[in-house]
Amino acid sequence: MLAENLAISVVMIIACVTIHSIGLYVLMMMIRSDRTRPWREGRLHRRGLIVIVTVFGLFLLHAAEVIAYALLYSGLDQFKDVETSLYFSITTFTTLGYGDVLLQPDRRLLAGVEGLLGLLLIGWSTAILVTVTTRLLNTGSHGHGGSRDGSADGTPQPPESP
Repeated sequence: MLAENLAISVVMIIACVTIHSIGLYVLMMMIRSDRTRPWREGRLHRRGLIVIVTVFGLFLLHAAEVIAYALLYSGLDQFKDVETSLYFSITTFTTLGYGDVLLQPDRRLLAGVEGLLGLLLIGWSTAILVTVTTRLLNTGSHGHGGSRDGSADGTPQPPESP
């Protein structure tokens, strides 16, 4: 059973990291597209909408990963219904772990891996959100776009001669 649980865990790690990687790529391409330029470089409330879209995008990625684990638990007949599988997966992925619903003892390893993977993926999403927010706050901070040092593309500019 150990080998089977490890194999399932490896497949789930690959699947969830792939979902997350592709999702982040698509989200970043959407944010960087020419269509969003007026929002990225506009007033603060417009830039705030980009942050809101980013949060919803990250939430959808995590929902897909939680659902993948819930479907796994349902497929392994761990719970009486899909709702309980989803509830268990959400509390495990977020490492909340109420303990009111448990996997069968021979499948406990799967929950441990899901919790660790959830911790890592949520951390990755947090880093992306901080990066997006920081860049959006820096963009337009001088009223014309670019970075705090005044360059349009964020590259440092040499100091002006006196």
